[in-house]
Amino acid sequence: MELMGRINHFAVLLAVVLQQVVGFVWYHLLFGPAWLAGLGMTPDQMQGRQWRFAVAIGCGLLSAYGLAWLMAATGRRGLGQGLALGLFTGIAFAGSAVLLHYAFIPAIWPAAWIDAGVTVAAALVTGAMLGLWPKRGA
Repeated sequence: MELMGRINHFAVLLAVVLQQVVGFVWYHLLFGPAWLAGLGMTPDQMQGRQWRFAVAIGCGLLSAYGLAWLMAATGRRGLGQGLALGLFTGIAFAGSAVLLHYAFIPAIWPAAWIDAGVTVAAALVTGAMLGLWPKRGA
């Protein structure tokens, strides 16, 4: 059976919604001021950047489908395996890429760790959702 046919597309969409919730909590309730300070920005400078939410949703879809495909290809199911694969991909691929890019821009390292952290947290939530809600019969 084709791998895309073994993916629960509703779980992927819900995972993307949960990624946005994680981002909101991360940047607005937990680390917003420290993140802005690390970037050398003020809240006023962030105004007018709403189009970036469309980019975040698009990237969320890409990462959630990528993780769903990987889970289907490797036969991973359940909360534990979803969390483990989410953690692995979050750290090994996404989080490390964030830190790599910060190494080449003039930003303060706390902002890099905040961005890498939310990337790993989103991968964990995505892995959990996909592991808990596999496609029936797949």
